[in-house]
Amino acid sequence: MLAKEQGITVIGVCAVYDIVVISRVDLFWFLKSTQPCLPTPVPSDSGSSKSSTPASTPRGTPKNSPVHIKKEPVGWKRSLGHRLLVLASSATAMLVLRWQVMGSSPPSFQKWDNPAAFASSFFVRVINYNYLYTLNAWLLLNPSWLCFDWSMGCVPLIDSVADPRILAVLTFWAALTYLVWICTAHKVSDDSRVLMMALTFLIVPFLPASNVFFTVGFVIAERVLYLPSIGFTILFIFSFRAALASHDKGVHTNGDGVHNNNVVNENCFSEVAPSDRVEKATVDAGRSFLQTSILLLLLLFFTRSMQRSAEWRTEETLFRTAEHVCPLNAKVHYNIGKNAGDAGNVELALIKYREAVRLNPEYDQAMNNLGNLLKDLGQEKEAEQWLLKAVHIRPEFAAAWMNLGIVQAGLGQPHLAEQSYFTAIKHRRKYPDCYYNLGNLYLDIKDHNNAMQAWRNATKLKSTHINAWNNMIILLDNIGKLESAEQVAMEALRVVPSASSIHFHLGNILGKASRYKEAEKHFQEALDSEPNNANYWGNLAVLYHRWEKNEEAMQAYTKSLQLNPQLLQTRDNMMKLKRKIDKLVPAVTV
Repeated sequence: MLAKEQGITVIGVCAVYDIVVISRVDLFWFLKSTQPCLPTPVPSDSGSSKSSTPASTPRGTPKNSPVHIKKEPVGWKRSLGHRLLVLASSATAMLVLRWQVMGSSPPSFQKWDNPAAFASSFFVRVINYNYLYTLNAWLLLNPSWLCFDWSMGCVPLIDSVADPRILAVLTFWAALTYLVWICTAHKVSDDSRVLMMALTFLIVPFLPASNVFFTVGFVIAERVLYLPSIGFTILFIFSFRAALASHDKGVHTNGDGVHNNNVVNENCFSEVAPSDRVEKATVDAGRSFLQTSILLLLLLFFTRSMQRSAEWRTEETLFRTAEHVCPLNAKVHYNIGKNAGDAGNVELALIKYREAVRLNPEYDQAMNNLGNLLKDLGQEKEAEQWLLKAVHIRPEFAAAWMNLGIVQAGLGQPHLAEQSYFTAIKHRRKYPDCYYNLGNLYLDIKDHNNAMQAWRNATKLKSTHINAWNNMIILLDNIGKLESAEQVAMEALRVVPSASSIHFHLGNILGKASRYKEAEKHFQEALDSEPNNANYWGNLAVLYHRWEKNEEAMQAYTKSLQLNPQLLQTRDNMMKLKRKIDKLVPAVTV
């Protein structure tokens, strides 16, 4: 109810069900000038003494429903009013709670989230909203065009009365008007009530997505069709039954619409008339054709459902299928690029990010990701250009400001980088990663005090920021403040006791203080988490080397070089240990 906007509309559906089915009120009485707003009487067997409830009473009908009440016509109205009041109160409470969850303010959207809502012309807005209704109806009827996102040019705006898509809008409203006419043109019956509930399921759950009451942040969202699909299913079965009834009626009438009242021979052993056999064969053939058609259609929809479910199994297949449906959607190309970048396919990621920016020259998120990718490839000048464009388009884009600061620091522009970091923090005050990168900038320019303060701010905002803890420990270790480094490391381990890198750095600090036993313990803790880390084994070997545990040191050196033969310092230390051991072993006299 509170997670998605259409959930609360179930209450509206319940209200209509109570009015139409339980209370049996004609929902369209106001369109019928000759009929008052009264419940439809239900025929009952007056001669029956067992029960006054008719056999056609819906299951769960309250005892004070007009179906049961005959002598007190006011009772059912009072009962219906009470039930509707409970539903309305529940809906109001949920809306208030939802409003509080949203921070008592409506969400903000960008132009490409819902282009029609940002159109300056009233005509353009209205005709495009109606075209979106038509597309949603078409997706229910023919779910061949399915896409995870329909924004950013996926549905071009109708901006002229000459656009042929307006014919689709007219067709949609003609069909809907015809369905309403069926409900209003005839006397209320069980069939008309079924049709009313079908229309209720189709329309009421869709109202929050209609842009009528408030602007939504999407063009088409397939999730809003989940509940309307119930109405579509009811309408489909209703139409199928009507087709069968129309067929049977047509077969049993002649060309003038007069029923064929052939006299049936009462002798059951007499031969059936040839005309009756032909008529029966015609009926059976027609019904078989309709039933076979419906089965094939159900099979087709089932197959499409299985196919779509398979497309949702991986991001790659989901994004690739979306590209075929909405090739002009910049967000589709952006997601393909992001997925490719995460998988290490840098070339494809670059192509898709550039295509996303080409399709939407104001797509700041794609510019940010493109700038990050170019930075990692060492193309920092071009990366800076894209990031500058991103923050120009959206000045409050904190992540882009931080990434711009990283690029500017790499280009040797510390003052510009510092200003970019400050701007990022201004727009996002709780930004531990930005404080971490700001500390790195101060470290590069040898401003150790500000570096420590920036990293400390990062750990205050995010106590599990291991990189910030590591940098503080390393800096204090490098400037010779071993006691302070040990204190920071112990403080970090109280927050992240399983952080292998912190155990490793603390082991180095304790080893320099000749506290070998404690250092060994922390090295072992680090190796328990990362047993294949060559650096950890190499530093443990140095500890044993200093501790005069030559055998353990040799084993640790060997393990380190097995994991990474390129560690030259470890190889040099191992050779020193071998020479030391050779000196300790006395020469054998022949």
